[in-house]
Amino acid sequence: MDHIKEVLKNYIPKDIDECMEWLDTFVVDQGTIKKIPENKFKAMCHHGLGRQLRNDWKLWEDKDLALYFKNLGINHADDMSGIILTSWHRKLNGKPIDLDSQIKYYQEYWSSMSDTSCVTPLTDRCSIQICHGLTISKII
Repeated sequence: MDHIKEVLKNYIPKDIDECMEWLDTFVVDQGTIKKIPENKFKAMCHHGLGRQLRNDWKLWEDKDLALYFKNLGINHADDMSGIILTSWHRKLNGKPIDLDSQIKYYQEYWSSMSDTSCVTPLTDRCSIQICHGLTISKII
């Protein structure tokens, strides 16, 4: 079983369902994660688990999973990992994933940004300590 987990650890999912299967397999403390409100969980994990997903799953490149999201109209790796984390949190809590509304949220966000002449970038003061004390996975 350890050999299979080692191979799967390096596997890049092909779609949202495979992402959630991977997270179910490798992320521990799921009971703790379920208790965290959805938006707080997504914010807490953006720079930790979210960064791991973006980098390990090559969401910044035109690879399978990134192309899956781009075909859905999601073009930014941060948005992709946000959808993955939100979907998984909802799955853990027995809620509908509602992928269409998540996609619409990000599309409307970027559409509103294109109408803005000046966008203030996030700064260090906006960063959040990620996944406070959660044991995410031994592979992080």
